[in-house]
Amino acid sequence: HSAGHIRELCNKAIWIDNGELKMMGEVNKVCDAYVKAADEASNEQLKNIAALLEKENIPYFLDYGTLLGLVREKELIKWDDDIDLSFYKEDIAKVQQLLMRFVEIHNSELLSCECMTIKNAKNEVSSFALAFRSEREGILKFNIDFWVLTITDDLAIQTMNKCDKKHKHACNFRHCST
Repeated sequence: HSAGHIRELCNKAIWIDNGELKMMGEVNKVCDAYVKAADEASNEQLKNIAALLEKENIPYFLDYGTLLGLVREKELIKWDDDIDLSFYKEDIAKVQQLLMRFVEIHNSELLSCECMTIKNAKNEVSSFALAFRSEREGILKFNIDFWVLTITDDLAIQTMNKCDKKHKHACNFRHCST
């Protein structure tokens, strides 16, 4: 469940992490502490990923809610449940290889990391996702999504993996001018 849903539905909450009781009490205090810890963990992993991408000279861009939060709020948006990065299509193989190395290095007894490849209807890679889960409970902590960016006629194009029916008219493609 998201912290927002828990706040709406509960007046008390318990935060258990890897079998250890971290906090129990009033829902807003527990959710605030949980969100702060999750933000710190996701910020740390974002820095790790950025360092690897830079070391390998792979251009990348902050995108979607991640970019919005850092520009507007000067930090990640508290209720955004993932981190979004984009990279050029020609770097797919290098990014995939880098993410596999990242998973090998960053799996631990407390936090497991899994890399998923997402393909579009044409069976082309449209994105990768790193899913970070607590090892014991298997609960998703956060995602880092890596979106493939194609430049065609000076237009940056990204394909979407899924779309709510109510937004279908806007989901045929995503683009922004370069």
